[in-house]
Amino acid sequence: MKKIKTILNHRYLNIPVYGYIAGIGMFLLQRLLYLWANDISMALGLSWHTTKIAWIDDHIPLLPIFTTVYVFSYLFWILGPMVVSKGTKEHFKDFLMGMLVAYLIGAVIFTVWPTRMDRVAENLLNQNPGFLNGLLQGIYQMDGGNYGTNLCPSYHCLISTCCWMGVANRKEYAKWYRYFCAVLCVLIFASTVLCKQHYFIDIPVGIIIAYISMKLAYQKHSGSILQF
Repeated sequence: MKKIKTILNHRYLNIPVYGYIAGIGMFLLQRLLYLWANDISMALGLSWHTTKIAWIDDHIPLLPIFTTVYVFSYLFWILGPMVVSKGTKEHFKDFLMGMLVAYLIGAVIFTVWPTRMDRVAENLLNQNPGFLNGLLQGIYQMDGGNYGTNLCPSYHCLISTCCWMGVANRKEYAKWYRYFCAVLCVLIFASTVLCKQHYFIDIPVGIIIAYISMKLAYQKHSGSILQF
């Protein structure tokens, strides 16, 4: 028992209870917002749009190997708030508020300006052999089937940017983890288009929304309204 307690108190595992709650809670929240936005826009009968820029997107190859990065990002989003919670409570609150604002802005855009990708027209649905292609086709089927929805902004890019900004330039977090987050973010950005889950323009839109939301939250210390 004492040994287990020692392991849990290790500096890499000693996470406050509210860190666990935030990690899982924010993950569930973004999934709900993602799904509800699409349902609401459909109920309202809003017209679909495309963010495809043919002279860019038609030249980006499909690389199923990046499906592994795309899937791993979900774990990154859960761990992100947990790691940030190990810093000061004031910084953590600002981080959560910035992330929440970014989520809500993205969801509003999904709702009032719905975007989609016609996967049949893009020739993405196939029965090619291999584990990676099977994994990719599984993602397509879980995310709209013939049509990919909620493209702009890319939630993958938006959320990953928030997780990186939670630790960037803050020395209380391990240097290796800060570098890891930066590299992982770049890989996640690339995975969104190399898995053909997004068009190119969806990447910078997601990054910009996250960056502005987080910067304002830090500057205004808007997390002070959170009580825990």
